[in-house]
Amino acid sequence: MKFVIHKNKVSWGTVWHIITNDGMGCVQAQIDNDNPNTLFVSGLSVYEGARRRGLATIMLHEIETLAIDNDIERIRLNVDKPKSWVYDFYIRRGYEFWDEDEDDYYLVKYV
Repeated sequence: MKFVIHKNKVSWGTVWHIITNDGMGCVQAQIDNDNPNTLFVSGLSVYEGARRRGLATIMLHEIETLAIDNDIERIRLNVDKPKSWVYDFYIRRGYEFWDEDEDDYYLVKYV
């Protein structure tokens, strides 16, 4: 799988937009200057007609590679409450429950 990766340095950190070459999937990752050992992931999305083919898992592997290549020790993300297939999707891929608030579960994976 090939990706188009846009990297943008901003005043508060670095943002990556990772898009599959065919445009069927995308995800955003960012590092805050105040927390350089944590890669925050958001907006993982796969076009509905391309789902159930492993694309999201492939994109997560790309995120993990990005973290390792940049000496980042953990990846964090939020999952909306209540628990759903999305929560289970990340747990099956090695993410662990870290915390929660009224609206979200916070998951983490150490790389």
